[in-house]
Amino acid sequence: MRYVPDDVLTEDPVLNRQTYFVIRGLGELRSSQQNFVGLLRAIKQDEDHSFGAFAESLTSYLPQMVDSIARSHPTIPSDEIDGVSGDELRLLKLAIQGSATDEEIAAREWDLEDALADVASHLEGLTDYCVLLDRNYDVEIPLRFKRRECDDHIDADALTSEFIYDMRAFVDAVILNRSLLMQHAEDAIVGRAT
Repeated sequence: MRYVPDDVLTEDPVLNRQTYFVIRGLGELRSSQQNFVGLLRAIKQDEDHSFGAFAESLTSYLPQMVDSIARSHPTIPSDEIDGVSGDELRLLKLAIQGSATDEEIAAREWDLEDALADVASHLEGLTDYCVLLDRNYDVEIPLRFKRRECDDHIDADALTSEFIYDMRAFVDAVILNRSLLMQHAEDAIVGRAT
């Protein structure tokens, strides 16, 4: 997918550009761009402002996304991912460090824990949206999703905007941390060769 489909475009060109960057980043990470677009469609098509379909789709999408991102690392064999499917923190670690061992990472003087905490915090922000599933169980709706502080209705435009920016932050964090670690490894190899 090389563009933002017309039916998920907004009136905000900056937000449309952010959507494009998420789609492009997911493509780079070999994760489903179509599922992400489907989530945006679920928000737009919700007529009763419950956004349950969006939250339900997101609940199943996030583990699949993390799994596919880990599998996209160029140094990871697929069978290594099969052994940790379902463990999101371990999958995120593999998505960033690839097949490099913890000892190799430490020798490169790379703070993997900091990188992992960065990516994990962005993923945790995305799981906030799943609380929309629990609206019937007296779970407090996060303020950022409401129209006004005293209003129980969720604003679809605000939800779309927040979700797109949070997805962009997550995708960018994975790509950046992975790239920096791989570049650090290449620099170390070149340094040893000279």
